[in-house]
Amino acid sequence: MNKLLEYHEEVKPPENFTLNIMKEIRTIKLTKPNPILFYKSWGISLIAASVALFIINISGFTVETDYSNIFEKTNYIQNKITLSMDETSNTILNMFNTIIKK
Repeated sequence: MNKLLEYHEEVKPPENFTLNIMKEIRTIKLTKPNPILFYKSWGISLIAASVALFIINISGFTVETDYSNIFEKTNYIQNKITLSMDETSNTILNMFNTIIKK
């Protein structure tokens, strides 16, 4: 880089560089959205979703979920959370009592 610049005292951009860029930006015409393409893409998406659902429907795909243990699992989780909260509150209470006694 130094060899490139050693014969030039100062490197300057072309005259009116910023103005030319701004002029080019202003001359670019913004395209309006084409509603036909919008509806075409939505239509293709809806057709694809319908075909996918139709294939799932005729394939005999079923979701078998065992709901018999769901309440036991939630009660187990709830008991673990409650137990940890009780232990935390007891630990804080014991620590507070220890601080007061000293």
